[in-house]
Order: sequence, then structure tokens, then C-alpha cells
Amino acid sequence: MRTGTIHPRRASHQISDDSDSDEHRDNPSKKSVARVKWSEVEVRELKKYFQHHLDTKVTPRKRECLAAVKKSKIRGGMLHRRAYPLIVKKDFQHEQEVKYCCS
Repeated sequence: MRTGTIHPRRASHQISDDSDSDEHRDNPSKKSVARVKWSEVEVRELKKYFQHHLDTKVTPRKRECLAAVKKSKIRGGMLHRRAYPLIVKKDFQHEQEVKYCCS
């Protein structure tokens, strides 16, 4: 038996006391994202593009939201600054507000 030599494959499995191994265990802190309130212009534009959805109480699909975002960008609107999931969420939230407010 040899003593003092370590097989190369087994060397990586040994636990070391180096502080370098602790760096890999620390998770980087998550960045907090500040919520941006919807402006009146964005809400009006949302109603303009999704009035049919609001009337029929149907949540817009992804391709419909992306088409509205594209139109907004071409026409110089503000809706194109919002991501698709935020548009759907705001539209659905508005439907719920109308449902509870006016029923």
C-alpha cells in the first residue's frame, strides 16, 4: 500500500478547509425591483386596445397583447414599455374592479 498519495479522481471528493469553498455556497443577494405605478396614459391606452376584452370579460391572449404592444410602439404610445404578463395582469385586475364596483 502506498501512503501519502491520492488518486486524482478521488482528490476532488475530499473536503478541504479552504475558505474558497465557502464562496460557492453563498447565494448572491436578490435585487429588489421597484414597482412602477401605471400612469393614466397607460390605463387609457390599455382600455383603447382591449375594450373588447373588457366588455366580454375575456383575458387577452399573448399574441393579442404583443400585437397591442407593437401598435403602441409604432404610434408612440406608452404601453410598449410594459411586459406581456403585466398587461394581462392589469387587464384582468381592471375586469375584477369593474365586476365588483358595478355589480
